[in-house]
Amino acid sequence: MANRKFVPSLPRERRPSVGGHSPWDTIQHIEAIEEDGSILSITTAGHGGLWVSKEKQAQMPAILRPNLDGHWYEEDCEWAKVHVAFPNLEGGKRYEFALVALYQWNHPIYMKHFDLKTNEEAEAHVRARISPERNARFSGKWNA
Repeated sequence: MANRKFVPSLPRERRPSVGGHSPWDTIQHIEAIEEDGSILSITTAGHGGLWVSKEKQAQMPAILRPNLDGHWYEEDCEWAKVHVAFPNLEGGKRYEFALVALYQWNHPIYMKHFDLKTNEEAEAHVRARISPERNARFSGKWNA
């Protein structure tokens, strides 16, 4: 008899639901950011973030994939990775802000993602991609 390895079938990907669990607390509100439900905005009593399906994450560069438990991108800093990976998400209206947030809060990841070698090169890169209005408010500093 041949050696057979038992491989259990995996359940379908479990999508978040109101009243369900998130890394931040019980989910109170869900909004689909992508029409197909592959990216969801999650709100809890005190925090939240984005949930991204495995299929959608497979389309993201590895450097931008989540630090948290598999699907989750925290609302303060990690969310920017999703919007940088998908510049046209929500009609592209958050892309500039996402570039600045990724630059300021995840500076090494910004530099690696865009293959930049120096801080000066990184600052010039972000400035070239944001509006004059946002450029006027942008300090060029990042939080270490």
